[in-house]
Amino acid sequence: MKIIHFIDDQLAGLKRLIVDLEKLEADLSDLTELKGSRALYRCVPSFRAASCVKGRVVANADRPSGARIKTSQTFAVVLGEDHSCERTLEKWCRLGTEGMR
Repeated sequence: MKIIHFIDDQLAGLKRLIVDLEKLEADLSDLTELKGSRALYRCVPSFRAASCVKGRVVANADRPSGARIKTSQTFAVVLGEDHSCERTLEKWCRLGTEGMR
């Protein structure tokens, strides 16, 4: 197997994000540790590109077979001899035989 994409450098940040979100979920009123955080002024919603995979879906309960989709953000792609897969923000996806080789 060969890993072609992995966000190893972001793993620590994702772990911190989970801890912070769990704290927030447990007690919305306690935001005291935010007092030392950076502040943003004149801020507006924005976006930036994130890696994903697009293709036609097969064996998906939410979409008809053959529908074109883009996955959520890709965190890992693993290429194997007999199968390949992608780990997105939401779940694992099996990848077809053509395209990712």
